[in-house]
Amino acid sequence: MELVASQPPQKVVPCGSAPPSFEVMATVTPDETIGAETYHWVRPDGSTTAPEAINLTQGQTSSTSTSFAPASDSFSGAATLIFTSPAQGSWSIQLSLACSTAPPVKPTPLTRGLPSSGSGYHIPVVMNAPFSDTFAAAGGVAPYTWAAVGLPSGLTINPASGTVSGTVTAGVGNYTALITVRDNEIPGQVVTMQYIFDPTLPAQ
Repeated sequence: MELVASQPPQKVVPCGSAPPSFEVMATVTPDETIGAETYHWVRPDGSTTAPEAINLTQGQTSSTSTSFAPASDSFSGAATLIFTSPAQGSWSIQLSLACSTAPPVKPTPLTRGLPSSGSGYHIPVVMNAPFSDTFAAAGGVAPYTWAAVGLPSGLTINPASGTVSGTVTAGVGNYTALITVRDNEIPGQVVTMQYIFDPTLPAQ
C-alpha cells in the first residue's frame, strides 16, 4: 500500500490566506485476489467517509482517494485508510500546514547537466554490449523523476536515478532521444533536452 498527498510535507502558506485542500491517494497491488474490499477514510479532523468497496485483483493496481480542507492555515494530523472486510488493515500519512509572514522562497530553476560519461549531447554506444550512463539535474525541489522517448532499442531509463542502461539491439545509426526531468515542486518544473545516441558495431 502506498499513500501520497497532493501537497508537500510541512506545507507553508502566507498567514491569513485560504488554506489549500489536501488530496490523498492510495494505491495497492495485492498479491492475492480479494474481490470487493470494504473501506473508509478517517480524515485529520476525525471525520470519516462513508463505507465504499474497492475491487482488489492479484497483480493489478487499484486506487482510491479522499480530500481534506483544513479549517485554518495551521494544522497537523493524519489521513488514514482503513480496510474493514474481508481483509483488515490501516495505513496513514501525516499531513501538516503552517503559515508564515515571510515571503515564500521560490525554488531555484531546475537545470540539467551532462551525462556522467562526459560525452556531451552526442553519446556513442556499442551494439550488443552493456551500456550505462547517468544524467543529472540541479535546482528545483528534489527528488527528481526522469523519463525518455526515442532511446535505441534495448535501452531504458530509471525514473528515480536518471540512469540509462541496457544492451543496445538497435541498428547502426543516429537515434534522437528526448530526456525529461521533473522536480517535486507543485505544480513542478520540467526540463527536456535532446541527445543523439549513436550505436556502432563492436571493434573487430
